[in-house]
Amino acid sequence: MESLKVFNVSGNKKGITYKYVGWYKGNGDRNFHRWFSLGLLSDLLQINPKANEILKTRIKAFSKNDDKEFIKQSLLDSLKETKTTKRINVNVGNHLIYDLLDKYKIFDYISDKKMHSKLKTVFYYLISRRITNPTSILQSFNDQEMYINRQIVSKNTFYRTLDFVTDNSDTLLNSLNDMVLENTDRDTSELFYDSSTVYFETFKRDGLKQPGYSKDGKFKEDQIVLGLACDKNGIPFHLKVFKGNTADSKTFIPFMVELQRKYNNGIKNLTVISDRGMSTTPNIRYLEQKGINYIISCRAKSSSQKFKNFVLDKNDYIQLNNDVMYKESLSYSTYKNKRQTTSIRRKIATFSKKRAIKDRNDRDALIDNFRKKQDEFGIVDSNKLVGSKKCKFFKEVSNLKFELDYKKINEDKKFDGLYVYETNLEDKTVAEIMGTYKRQWQIESNFRSLKTFLAIKPIYVRLEEHIIGHLLICFTSLVVLKYLIYIFRQFNKETGLVREYTEQKLIKLLNQISISQKVDIMTGEILESERNAIPKMDDAWDIFDDCRKTVRKSW
Repeated sequence: MESLKVFNVSGNKKGITYKYVGWYKGNGDRNFHRWFSLGLLSDLLQINPKANEILKTRIKAFSKNDDKEFIKQSLLDSLKETKTTKRINVNVGNHLIYDLLDKYKIFDYISDKKMHSKLKTVFYYLISRRITNPTSILQSFNDQEMYINRQIVSKNTFYRTLDFVTDNSDTLLNSLNDMVLENTDRDTSELFYDSSTVYFETFKRDGLKQPGYSKDGKFKEDQIVLGLACDKNGIPFHLKVFKGNTADSKTFIPFMVELQRKYNNGIKNLTVISDRGMSTTPNIRYLEQKGINYIISCRAKSSSQKFKNFVLDKNDYIQLNNDVMYKESLSYSTYKNKRQTTSIRRKIATFSKKRAIKDRNDRDALIDNFRKKQDEFGIVDSNKLVGSKKCKFFKEVSNLKFELDYKKINEDKKFDGLYVYETNLEDKTVAEIMGTYKRQWQIESNFRSLKTFLAIKPIYVRLEEHIIGHLLICFTSLVVLKYLIYIFRQFNKETGLVREYTEQKLIKLLNQISISQKVDIMTGEILESERNAIPKMDDAWDIFDDCRKTVRKSW
């Protein structure tokens, strides 16, 4: 990639000199290719007597891949500074993220030597920014100067980075998996799966953006659906994007097909753990045909009457512990024509006293919420239900008017405390099945982290390749965040250090850790640098230094 230079070009009249931006033509030729003019040198020197020195320094921040008008305006603006120095506060929390990405060469695996180096700068910056202080692509572009390791680049480079990440998604996902596989106790024989929705700040429906049932209560905005799998440590494994009108259960088979295609060599004796949204006959049949084990919660309330009677009959339950009792139903799986296969399906019905209390309290909260919206006749208009989650205990009594459905309420009460698991694992005890499924909270935690800490929603970009690029940046950030928490906790175990690491605390630390710099405005040279004190975090710098040492594995 040719480096940009500023050089003088003599005009037709004697004594007239123009300042140009361009690059060497190559092949030993010292002549320049003229890209664009900055104007008369004499005019530039009138604006700033140090124009030659400033332009020579500032041009190093750009390349021919950057937008020409952006470069020109930036260079001309740099001549208008009246102060010679300025003091700025610069966030350095991203140092920790850069250390990790550098150590495992995440970007290097998805690029080559000819690749524009500024894409790597933006890739690193977008991931660190997503973790420390997430915002839109445009705002990230505007905030470059506030973050260390910065290399001021054009807005176009930010969007080209999204294109690049999208084009190299397979390599990126594999390199992230290799990092985790080689440096943790990742066990790919158990994967936890779920799906969720992400909405847009736009109302143009095309491609991936479609209306659908929103898990965020955003029923007017268009959305996409994400399928996500993680390992037993809660570190994400794979991500797949679906159209916004895709039902949860319909994401499962395409996700599994892609998972096996991409990571076939690294996945052996797989067991998939998922919630009841994936509990459909086609999904179960697919897993059986592919020889994949599964533990999936089952919808007891929507099962056959025969199975509901089996679950509700408390007479033959076996006591597992002080809280839980269970019983099992074994059956052969069947083909579409009802012919039996050789696959055994275990349905394990459990009853928990603690869960019964929770189920009752959850239902009462929903009923109370509905009652608050009732008029004097017990009726609620439909407009008052917009955005209400799980208001399921009502029925329509007239056009768009609803009242409580006591039949539904009484039917729901019968199932308080009951939970059903379905599996084809014949050699696992009930306690082991329940223990494995209990870790399903980790995939739910991944979605909470994506939506809360990493602000994956709303999506502000419009083009499909930019949407996927944004999602991959968020996914990479989630892997990095979860991996950092994992290795810091391992550090505690090995050193005996008592220090609690959570996502929220780590993000707060990285967001607040900063230095004060005195900068030469003309040249960009850093003249002074000192660490800022962090309010109410006296040991912040000690923790940060320990974190960096841990990432570098110098302990």
